Amino acid sequence: MIKEMNERVGKMDVWDIGLTKGTVVFGVLFILGIWPVAMEAVASVNPWWFLVGWVLLAVRPMSRFFG
Repeated sequence: MIKEMNERVGKMDVWDIGLTKGTVVFGVLFILGIWPVAMEAVASVNPWWFLVGWVLLAVRPMSRFFG
């Protein structure tokens, strides 16, 4: 299983790694945006925009990883 994952990650380039980092940032911001306790941290932005950003950034790395 680890060997297969290493082969899949080997298909990714620098852009894919950077987009994956951005995906993580937008995912965390979305979770903070919908969580009532942490809502005031990102209250000025609609949390659904973070979900849209997450999807847009995740398309290329996910397609290269699973494709």
